[in-house]
Amino acid sequence: MIKHLDFLDGIRGIAILLVVLFHIDFLKFGYLGVDIFFILSGFLITLVIDRNIKDNKFTFLDFYKRRIFRIFPVALVIAILVFFIGYKTMFYNEFL
Repeated sequence: MIKHLDFLDGIRGIAILLVVLFHIDFLKFGYLGVDIFFILSGFLITLVIDRNIKDNKFTFLDFYKRRIFRIFPVALVIAILVFFIGYKTMFYNEFL
């Protein structure tokens, strides 16, 4: 497994700062923080795939299983929370 890459933490911090500053209307180009996150994700996923191929452990099924089990639980929790918050705070015609 790939160990933690410390040098990426600073880049992640800059990306977070860009996105936050964009959302408070301080930077017009802060949306680029999202692009930085996509680039970092692609880089890290490529590292994992490359390592698994070199160790003869790579299969598409295992790769997608790991991605689903990592992403789906969080996405489900967020979807449920947003549903209930929307149900409690929105008018009926807005909720539909």
